[in-house]
Amino acid sequence: MILQSLRDGTASLHERVERTVDIPGHLGSLPAYTAMLTRFHGFYAPLEDRLAGIGGYESVGLDIAGRRKAHLIRDDLRAIGDSPEALPACPNLPAVTSLADALGCLYVLEGSTLGGQFIRREVAARLGLTPDHGCAFFAGYGERTGAMWKAFGAAVTAYADAHPEDGDGIVAAATDTFTRLDDWFTGGTA
Repeated sequence: MILQSLRDGTASLHERVERTVDIPGHLGSLPAYTAMLTRFHGFYAPLEDRLAGIGGYESVGLDIAGRRKAHLIRDDLRAIGDSPEALPACPNLPAVTSLADALGCLYVLEGSTLGGQFIRREVAARLGLTPDHGCAFFAGYGERTGAMWKAFGAAVTAYADAHPEDGDGIVAAATDTFTRLDDWFTGGTA
């Protein structure tokens, strides 16, 4: 039930972010792809640090450390000849003060791994990059992506079933994450 609420509650924002990020437009050249990766890093790296500061993941069976992806972006930037040092960071991230907030935020980050499978194929076709060279971020968990998504879905469902009073908060955190990601990609500081 919570997964459906998340899908319904974020659908229009998800579509807006897809238009804003414009992945097809960023696959036309290596500099455009590099710019996109740099922007993703600016959102993911500080947000993953914030998420790591929340406790309780083990209570729903999530290994938060194993779900971090900013290091993959840095690896991709190095592989394509860019320096991942001193990258810009989004200064106005989603507020994450509880496990419910974290799960809503993770819905966005983990959900992107599913779309990443399609993007990975496009990056290979258009730029010749592979998960081993320049496209690890979009490869996500590789062959384990589906299983990792199902495990996340089970975790957020278990939490929402045990804490039904937090359902709206989980959805609000997901919408806030999409909104701030969209703002960051449009050049805003939010």
